[in-house]
Amino acid sequence: MGAWETHDDSKRLARLAAVEMARAHLRSGHDVVVPQLLARLEFIETLESLSAETGATFHEVLVLASSADAYARLQARRAELERSGVPHPLRLEALDAEKLDATILALRSIAAARPATRIIQTKTGDVRDAYRRLCEALAE
Repeated sequence: MGAWETHDDSKRLARLAAVEMARAHLRSGHDVVVPQLLARLEFIETLESLSAETGATFHEVLVLASSADAYARLQARRAELERSGVPHPLRLEALDAEKLDATILALRSIAAARPATRIIQTKTGDVRDAYRRLCEALAE
């Protein structure tokens, strides 16, 4: 979506387009995975309704790293993108551990309000374990 960096409405339009693409894909009998880090409860509820509408199974999984790991990963990702000349999509002047902690708290709060949410706490640096546990959660 054009102008997503400067116009908040483009983000809403992107979510609407994503829902319509997911609807078409689900109606064709395919799976859809939607990574969502924005802590938007209404978007989660929209996706859950879409699953019910199309007869798909809805899995809600929250994959969490510790605050320290998440902060380190975000710093590493920014540095990698900066080296390649690609700006990081999170337009923060400075990386703020408090904002990151607030985001993690918001995600935990949403999960607490939705008891069917499966929470996977990652182990430091163990991507394979996190992936294995995610696959297990989706298979249940």
